[in-house]
Amino acid sequence: MKTLFFEYTLAAFPFYDEGRKLFSQVTVEDDMDDDCILETIFSWCNNGSGRECQAFLDAKIRSLSVGDIVTIGNCFSDARKYRCESQGWTRILSTSN
Repeated sequence: MKTLFFEYTLAAFPFYDEGRKLFSQVTVEDDMDDDCILETIFSWCNNGSGRECQAFLDAKIRSLSVGDIVTIGNCFSDARKYRCESQGWTRILSTSN
């Protein structure tokens, strides 16, 4: 088992504040790939999934949706960013060296 942090940043969406964030952690199996981790986070951050995490419920923010950004990693130096798509995820590669 390993523990990773995750950060969920809201994209622009009518009637909600762009840029609001949820920061929490997830404990996963050592061999889980990013797709499985992202799907776990997606279910934790969606009202009505029956799997909502307490941090999401406490934050009182809307469900994770298309265009939102999820960052996962062991620490900020190895963080990986993904954008939620209508089906699946797109990795956002860093432009910094």
